[in-house]
Amino acid sequence: IEARDIVVETELRSDLPLLQLDRGQMKQAFYNVIKNSFEAMKRRGILRIRTDMDESHVRVSFIDTGGGMSAETLSHVFEPYYTTKERGTGLGLLIVRRIVREHGGELAIESTEGKGLRLSIRLPFKEQRVRMLEAGDRNPGIAETCELI
Repeated sequence: IEARDIVVETELRSDLPLLQLDRGQMKQAFYNVIKNSFEAMKRRGILRIRTDMDESHVRVSFIDTGGGMSAETLSHVFEPYYTTKERGTGLGLLIVRRIVREHGGELAIESTEGKGLRLSIRLPFKEQRVRMLEAGDRNPGIAETCELI
């Protein structure tokens, strides 16, 4: 981070409810999003991570000052193996979307080419069941209740 002169700013609410989720899978999703942001900011940049909530969902937003995505790239971003990176697999955001959906959540991306990107993850906390992912789950069918951030 320091070598690239990237600053990470956080605005995290202290009153977020506990969520029932697969901690390992959610860490993987956040890692993929943060890694993409860092790669988009070659030199100097800001990554803002914000949390918020409404009556039924917690939202985590990742806002970066990287190069953003064109409308064309956005239209293909969830296609398997689609990548604009020299060493990309084209699976990172597809995995993020799958994890978020398996948790009953939604993923949204807003971007303007040359001006950065905002990726928001909405996760339910009220009266909605979470379907757990089986891969890597030590106790299949048992969700952890934990703090999101």
